[in-house]
Parts: sequence; C-alpha cells; structure tokens
Amino acid sequence: MMVSGEHEILFKNVMLGDVWVCGGQSNMALPLSAATNAKEEIAAANYPDIRLYSCPTFTTQLPLEDFPGKGKPWRACTPATVRGFSAVGYFFGRNLFQEFNIPIGLINSSCGGTAIELWMSKECLRKEPEAKPVIDIFEKACFKYPVGPVMLNKGQLLNGLFDALNGLYNGMINPIMPFAIKGVIWYQGEANAERAYPYRKLLPLMIKCWRENWGQGNFPFLLVQLANLGAPPAEPASVTRQSCWSELREAQLLAAENVSNCGMAVTIDVGEAGDLHPPNKQDVGARLAIAARKVAYGQDIVHSGPVYREMKKSGNKIILKFKNVGGGLVARGGRLKHFAIAAKDKNFVWADAVIQQNTVVVSSNMVNEPVAVRYAWAGNPEGCNLYNEESLPATPFRTDDWPGSKCL
Repeated sequence: MMVSGEHEILFKNVMLGDVWVCGGQSNMALPLSAATNAKEEIAAANYPDIRLYSCPTFTTQLPLEDFPGKGKPWRACTPATVRGFSAVGYFFGRNLFQEFNIPIGLINSSCGGTAIELWMSKECLRKEPEAKPVIDIFEKACFKYPVGPVMLNKGQLLNGLFDALNGLYNGMINPIMPFAIKGVIWYQGEANAERAYPYRKLLPLMIKCWRENWGQGNFPFLLVQLANLGAPPAEPASVTRQSCWSELREAQLLAAENVSNCGMAVTIDVGEAGDLHPPNKQDVGARLAIAARKVAYGQDIVHSGPVYREMKKSGNKIILKFKNVGGGLVARGGRLKHFAIAAKDKNFVWADAVIQQNTVVVSSNMVNEPVAVRYAWAGNPEGCNLYNEESLPATPFRTDDWPGSKCL
C-alpha cells in the first residue's frame, strides 16, 4: 500500500481482516508453550494470515496514547512467533481462520493475577458504588507511583507494584483503543472470586465503558466462564457453604445473558483439580469461536450449552426447562450427576435427575416439598455431565436467589 503526499510511504505485506482483543488475567496470558500437546501445536502453527500482537505490560497513572517506542511489531503466526503467545487467543483465532478463511489479527493484552478493577478507568469505576473501596485504595496509593509508564516484570507483579488500580487500563488498553476491532474475548475472574457479588455489576460496567471509550459501537464481547478447580465436593453446597467460584460463574452467566451482543464459553469440564491454569486451551478457544460465529458473524448455529430457563414444581419433583438445547439434552457417560435439591429449610441433598423430553426432572426421597435445585454448584463439580447433542456443556446454575455468606 502506497501513501502519497509530501512524502511517499510504502507498506508491504498488509492484511485486511478481523482483529480481536484477547484480554484478562493468567489463563488468557498462558502461552501456547504451556498448553496441551504444545510441541505438536507449535510445530503445526504455520498461519501467515493470522497476525499476532502482544501488548507490553505497562502501568501508568496517565493514559498512554501509544506504547513507548511504539511497542513490538505485528508478527505473522509461525512456530517461532506463536510459542509465547496466548494459547486461548491462538486457538480462537485459528478456529475463526479455518471457518471463514479471512485474515485474523489477535492483540494479546492480558496480565496474570489481575482483578477486573485494574482493567477499568478511574472514571468508569466512579460510576459504580461497589467499586468505592477500590477507588479509595487508588487515591491513597497513587502517590507512590511514577506518573509516567513503568514496564512490569514478573517480580514486580508478584510484589504488587500495580496497586494503582487503573494503571493497567491506562498502560495496556488505552493505547490500543483507536484500533479498529471486531470484538473482545475475555478470560478473567479468578482474582475476583472472593468478591463475586460485586462482579455482577463490575463486569457489565467494564463492558459498557470499553464500548463507550472505544467508540466503535456495540462490538461483541465473549467471556470464558471459570473452569473447575479444587477438590470435588463430598456433599452439596448449602447456603452457608457456598463456593465463591460458583457465585463468580453466576455473575459471568448473568452478564452473558443480560448484556447485549455477549457470548460465553463454558469450561466447567476442562479444568484440573489442582491446577489454576489448566493446559487444555484448545477446547476454550474452540468454544469461544463457536460463540463468535453466532454473536459476531451471525451464523445460525447452537453456540452454547444448555442454559437454565425456568422451573415448575410437580408434587415432590422439580421440572427444569432450558434454552440452547440444540438437538437435545444429553447425560454424557451415564446418569446425570451433581444435581442437588432443597426444601425451604435451604439444606441441599444430592438428587436424582433424569432427562424427559428435553427437560430435567429432579427429586429426592429425602425432600418431600422441594423449592430449589442447584447444578454443578461447586468449585470443582467433577463429573457434571449435562450437555446438548452438540457436545457443549450446560453452565452451572441455581434456581434460588438465596443470599450467600462469604463471597461478598
């Protein structure tokens, strides 16, 4: 491409395609070299029409208009360039490229161990009362930080240098905001799990503020719901023993369902009990791409696993209805697991659950007058197995709205 004027500038190897921002914390940042079958995946990653850009990790009090030194250049996807790039981002982009055969650009702007507040401007946070404690911390802490940009390394991150809360937004999001994008994929939430209830407001607020500040309309925003982690539960979660990760997943589901032009990849079946960073990022990227095909590209496909819609009581049973059932509900590997039921005393017991005509009928001989059901309501509901025929897992859910006790 030749740009002419007082001077002529020739740009070579220019691509026209769709650009996606890959944001979040460590599970988005996890490189392809740490993913399942990394050696084989890296060797096969010859996609010159997929372009990669990694934002330098800057924190700053004042918003950057561009990265110091203009940052690193775009690079074509090759085994040499992709090994350190976001595995989720790469698998997402690869799936889109294989589906549409158009150039795909991926901007990785992620940083491990970061709460959602760090990715929002102070002006945005001021709009939400739930964020006031964070703003107060910022006001007290910001005097310790240089006004100009500071590039962070791993040691600085672990030592908490980025406590000035909109520092990463200023240093890693603001510089890319003029760039034309197709949408965002977002994998974050682990750092907010102990404050899951405020996340219900903070996640939609962040999406709203990014869209407003980017100035490119209501672009698609695709979420990754947190994967399973920790020891499988011996008994159902009661109101006094709720899982913070379950409540965080619920906040993510609420955003996906209620914020326009959003989608979500459910990953309740691809985590590992003892690993906060499960290496199976292939399924994560593939499910994000399925959501993108529907939300961003308008394909008429089943883009999600079953999502709880409504319940009705029938004697000592509760009948559950779902949307996104696709070709039908499936109990993968045998009878349904990880359903629990409770009466108005709020004490949950494991339940019998069966699929009947694309509903799930839940009951227990220990509960004569049930009022609530929960499915996969635990940090690691190992073996939860409700899917649709399209092999997409149901999101964990609960039918009650009883208040939690610890994830406030």
